[in-house]
Amino acid sequence: MRSFVTVSALVLCVSVFTSAQGNPQCVSLVQQALGQVDTACEQIGRNQLCYGNALLDVTLREEDPDVPFAEPGDFAELIAVEAVSVGPMITPDQWGIAVVSLQANLPGALPGQNVTMVLIGDVTMIDSSSDVPEVAMPEGASDDFIYSSMQAITLRTGIGRPQCAEAPPDGVLIQTLGGSARVNLLVNRMQVELGSTIYMRAMWDDRMVLATLEGSARLTVGDTAVEIPAGSMAEVPLDADGAPSGEPQVTSIDATEYAALMPFLQDILPEPVDAIAGTGAQAAPQVNEGAGQTTFEVTTTNFESEVLNSDQPVLVDFSAEWCGPCRAIAPIVDELATEYTGTMKVGKLDIDQQTDLAVRYDITSIPTLILFKGGEPVARIIGQRPKDEIVSELVPHLD
Repeated sequence: MRSFVTVSALVLCVSVFTSAQGNPQCVSLVQQALGQVDTACEQIGRNQLCYGNALLDVTLREEDPDVPFAEPGDFAELIAVEAVSVGPMITPDQWGIAVVSLQANLPGALPGQNVTMVLIGDVTMIDSSSDVPEVAMPEGASDDFIYSSMQAITLRTGIGRPQCAEAPPDGVLIQTLGGSARVNLLVNRMQVELGSTIYMRAMWDDRMVLATLEGSARLTVGDTAVEIPAGSMAEVPLDADGAPSGEPQVTSIDATEYAALMPFLQDILPEPVDAIAGTGAQAAPQVNEGAGQTTFEVTTTNFESEVLNSDQPVLVDFSAEWCGPCRAIAPIVDELATEYTGTMKVGKLDIDQQTDLAVRYDITSIPTLILFKGGEPVARIIGQRPKDEIVSELVPHLD
């Protein structure tokens, strides 16, 4: 029996006001979606699926009319769930997100450990716990060991990028509680052992990607096992049925793909992650207390006096709290404020609060850095960029 429900829509950092995609509601949608999921799933219990906001198709083993699953804040027991399909980003106002909490069984006599999964975008996850061959059991498992519901899964995710280029790719964010024993999952008949936060994608007839964002993970494909330390990812070729068709290869994480996960890592996971290892992506500090000059808040009220009429060049960071790439470059912006004290002022502008200024300067994607000199924009830097590239574009205007 199928029931159709919706789990949270989310768009990050692009097409904010007047872009060619023409969706001025991205900003309010992101804020509403994150808040919705955070509120709706706050009371999620062990071995439950949470209904958040938009685009989810769930297959239940049997329908129970006394346990509704039709609106935000409803929960389904995982033991009753055969499969979950979360909808892809079709337009910037449709992007499915689901939250799963499961108690994973461990080999030996150890008690189960809590695992949180966040399904983002085009994801299908099928429970395979009742159909696990003996050779796929974790090392050290007792004869009576069984995988709990959704601890063994068949995973399929979308190929390519969402419509909003700065949103994370379709996938599943998985976190085990810090300090707990390492947890074994079975994904497409491959052993995944983790005590960490990881992001997984499984693109059939292409490859599976397991990226370790913090902590560590281990992937076993057949007789080959590889360690995946924080800041690294493993790629495994997949055939047309989603099964592994080659050996795993470990490389460094691509920072541009994973920085947009920061709002999920900060706001949705039970244990917030402040930085993604190996990428430089991290949560923006609440207050800049470093030595030297600090940044200042740019508003409509002070824009003319502090920016246009300043006797120094002024770098303005157009950003928003919900934007992952914005959080990633925030420490760089703070460093520039300190390093260029007396040469350049640095201000931060929240596009949610200062909409008129964002429209006035045609901000269509964030983060956007604009350097003002003599009251005029003289340099514009769009997107998450390395510090040396930012500096190289600013220095010619700082004589």
